[in-house]
Amino acid sequence: MRRVNDNVTVQLVDAASGSPAAPPITCHNTFTSVGADWLKQLVSWSVIDSIGGDVPVLTKRVRWMGVGIGSQPEVLGVLSLVSPVLCDGANYRQDAGPFDRPVVTSIRWSQTLGAGAELEGVSVTEAALYVDYNDAADIDPSVQYPAVDPEANVFVRPVSYVVFPGSGILIPVNKALLLSWELRFS
Repeated sequence: MRRVNDNVTVQLVDAASGSPAAPPITCHNTFTSVGADWLKQLVSWSVIDSIGGDVPVLTKRVRWMGVGIGSQPEVLGVLSLVSPVLCDGANYRQDAGPFDRPVVTSIRWSQTLGAGAELEGVSVTEAALYVDYNDAADIDPSVQYPAVDPEANVFVRPVSYVVFPGSGILIPVNKALLLSWELRFS
């Protein structure tokens, strides 16, 4: 199991204004096997050419976040959310949003999920981070897609996964979920 420092923050916010509606909850995420392979390939070159023809092994970057209402052990073998929830009425995943760098050794994505009432009444218990594969509505993230190769279906699987403490976070009426995912290395 690969852990990175406390790096997932989830907070209820007002759906209209985005202002905090509850204290933030922070927890650890776990890199999945797919995430460990992705990171290894992301920082590697398949061809190094002094004339400028360097070719990276992989060009896929973090792009999507998703949430669900199940839970499973946070282990390398996580292949999907247990029970994905539509984040915006049509898509199981939502764009991870712009990134910032809270400290020199990290990068963080933050996005408000369910601002259009899609998550009202849902008790969110799990979340996942994905790299770019295709558009968010293109696949059902609950399907256990087979691993084919690094550029194919394997990236419908999460690269990182987290289970929220307790019984999850119930999303009340007129509230949304601000999910911030930080990858920090030390």
